[in-house]
Amino acid sequence: MEAPGGAAAVQRPEWLYLFSSNRSPLYSQDILNVLAAPDGLHYKFRYDEEYVEDATAQAWETLQAGTRVLVVFSLQQAARFQPAVFMPIRLGKLVRTWKLGTRYFVEFALEKLVCLPAPDEHNAAHRWVERFTEDLNTRVAVTPYERSASLGNGLPAASEPAPPWDAASEPDLAFERSVEYLSKTETFQASHFYRVRRLLRAGDEEPIPTGNDGVLELQAGRTYELELLHSQPSTPPVPRRFLVDVDGATLRLIGHRAFDIASRYDQPLLRVLATPAAGIEDRETVIDIRPDEGVTGPTLSLPVRVVADTTRAATIAGLQALALIAVALAGTVAFASHGVRIGVAVAGALLAATLQLLGWAPLRTPTIPSASPAAPSASTATHPPPAPSHS
Repeated sequence: MEAPGGAAAVQRPEWLYLFSSNRSPLYSQDILNVLAAPDGLHYKFRYDEEYVEDATAQAWETLQAGTRVLVVFSLQQAARFQPAVFMPIRLGKLVRTWKLGTRYFVEFALEKLVCLPAPDEHNAAHRWVERFTEDLNTRVAVTPYERSASLGNGLPAASEPAPPWDAASEPDLAFERSVEYLSKTETFQASHFYRVRRLLRAGDEEPIPTGNDGVLELQAGRTYELELLHSQPSTPPVPRRFLVDVDGATLRLIGHRAFDIASRYDQPLLRVLATPAAGIEDRETVIDIRPDEGVTGPTLSLPVRVVADTTRAATIAGLQALALIAVALAGTVAFASHGVRIGVAVAGALLAATLQLLGWAPLRTPTIPSASPAAPSASTATHPPPAPSHS
């Protein structure tokens, strides 16, 4: 394969390059969101037909799941007075592609952050951007301004000589480096950056991975910690607030429903309770994180599945059955002594109270019979037989 300009490109498995630019606030928002989202989250881009490279458009609906994806920020000028330049943002794997009319949609699972190397006295930030742009133009047949989605040769391994990108840095450093580069553009000068670092069960240190379907899976009845990391090029003049919303039924926030960005870096922590339920069905919901009015930053909607605790559900079902039996026996076992009926009713009441403590309250507490028997009514009183008459 001959690359543009006559340079021979290294043959590699085809990657799908997805560009998002500064041409509209929506496109810039995509870059903020992709940078902030947790590993494994599914994200969707969409393109008009005219912005999909021709050969890529022909192969669009037959692209294989698992194809490597690279999200790239394209810095452009409205009148095209200067060439577009590119910055790598994040790797991913293709989930699916589809078309609706002349619109092309792609869903991909987010993976490792990719950043440019740290600027130094020999290579200032703009030099690394130039080098990455030049290299990318040898791997992708058509790039912005002309096309914003295209198949191309994959980036070389980090072990190869002097690549103009860094895919080997650990995620926190890659995030910090990307913020450093993006914040130098007018597009993101006023933006505030955070990322979802990991999800932990309270008291554990082992992160909970996102499921293959892009959903965070929690166990009912347990508390979790969503660990964030924010990084800013300078200290905000005033605190910038981000709001956090959950449905309050399936998930409950413990503590504040917001966090502030008021320094150059910090590690906010959101504590969330996956509420218990009596049933055995899993429940679906979301955790929404959005900037407050007047604040620019990532907007995320994290899908969550709360998996039912089947052991607890079985226990509740058993106790419910026993409580119903106790209530029924207390009122129907006529041959039992009054004390026995009282004991059975008390047991039913205790079981009902236990169910209420477990979060299940469809039963009313059984009524305990009175300790003193009621006098028989006139219609049911037993009278002695009449004395025999005399002739």
